[in-house]
Formats: sequence, structure tokens, C-alpha cells
Amino acid sequence: MEATAPCKVTYGFGDQYINYAERLEDGSYDSDYSKRIPFDVYRHTFYTYDENHEIQFGDTVDTVTNDSPMNAGAENNYVTLGEGVYIVSNYHPSLRGAGGQCFSDYNVILTVKSKDTITAVPTASNVLVDNRATAFEAYNISGNNYFKLRDLAMALNGTDKQFEVTWNASEQAILLLSQKAYTAVGGEMQINASPVEQNAVHSAATIFLDGNAVSFTAYTIGGYTYFKLRDIAKLLNIGVNWDPTSGTIGIQTTATYTE
Repeated sequence: MEATAPCKVTYGFGDQYINYAERLEDGSYDSDYSKRIPFDVYRHTFYTYDENHEIQFGDTVDTVTNDSPMNAGAENNYVTLGEGVYIVSNYHPSLRGAGGQCFSDYNVILTVKSKDTITAVPTASNVLVDNRATAFEAYNISGNNYFKLRDLAMALNGTDKQFEVTWNASEQAILLLSQKAYTAVGGEMQINASPVEQNAVHSAATIFLDGNAVSFTAYTIGGYTYFKLRDIAKLLNIGVNWDPTSGTIGIQTTATYTE
């Protein structure tokens, strides 16, 4: 089975698993348990037992999590998959305990392919934030530099142009709040010592700034969403300049944005 990224998989009835697939020497696939795929939304039902020890179901709750493993998926849990090969397994409750039956008997190989793939080249330019050298893992696409939002938010935290970044899973939207301190989630400003060219895929991410929808050209690169520096600078009125002599990008939080 094939699909185009981003591919949203919604769980049906029964115990279900999604794992990355590892190609074996004979050309078949097996689950790669060294990697975990988190739910976008993990729906689970609270229940209690009555005096007859029968289950009494309660409220169903949506939990946004990056930690829940993809197992025993309750109905309507979902996950958005990027480019890759996956194993989708299903085990209907009616087969539970049946001799010889297991998840591997119901595996489907799902190949998710990228759409409109573009080459992203690691940015070789130096970057100064308020005249301070700052290392970013950024990429150049068609002559424009693209940065991760959370990296920029971390670098600008504590300045007049700071902004908060949050994720609304139910709306599949990125929320930006101007003039708010940034809350780190871990992984910001991580730099690959030997960055290489990567495939970039147009991102369908929806973005809101202070409650108002904004539209950007964004790309997914290596599992992260990257945005054009000048788009973010214009949105938040941040000064950006380019010094061709030294090959340096300047980000000035005390200056206003100019074309």
C-alpha cells in the first residue's frame, strides 16, 4: 500500500500497532522496534467495575503526547506519518487467544512517499543575532535560508522580539504568541557536526500569530518544519541583513524589518 506524505492514519476497532519497517536480506520487512512513533492524539477511555465485576465505561479523553507508543490503539487514535516504510498491524479482539494467531498475520506494509521533493542544502553562512555569533542548523532552498521556528524562538528569547511557540494537535496548527517568553521543549539549537543535503517537502502546517491565521511557504526537512527567515522576520518585525563580503546573516532584534 502506498500513500503521499503527510499521511494521517486513524485507528479502527481492535488492537493495532504501527512501527517503522526494517527491510531484511530476503526483501521482506519486519518491525523496527528501536524506533517509536508517537500518537498525535491518544484517545483512551476511563472505566470502573461494578459490584458484579462488570466494566462500566466512562469518559473518553484525548491526550496529546509525544511519549505514548503506537500500541493497542483505541478507536479513532491517529498519527501523521512522514516519508518512510511502515508496518501497520491489526489484531481483532475476536481472535484473541486463538491458537497460532498473532499480529504478524495481519501486517500491511505502508510506503509513504514525499510529494514535490526539493533539495535543501546546509546553509554555509555565518549567523549573528544582535552581533553575537549563533550556530543554527539551517538550510538553503532556491536561494532562501530556512530555519526551525523553535530555534529562532530560543535564540530571540529575552529580547524585544521574543515569541512563544506551541502546537495545537486537535487543529494540527502551530500557534505563535508575540512578546511572550519562549518555553523550551528540548532539542532546540542542536547542530549536526556534518550536515548534508536533504530532501525537503512542502509542509501543510497551519500557523496562527496571536490568533490570526498567517500563510508561509514551509518545508519538512529531516522530520522538522523549516520556515523562511525573512518571512518570520517580516511577521515579527525583526531586522535582517546580509553581508556578502563576509557571507554573514545578521538578525537584529532592535531594528525593524526592511525588504
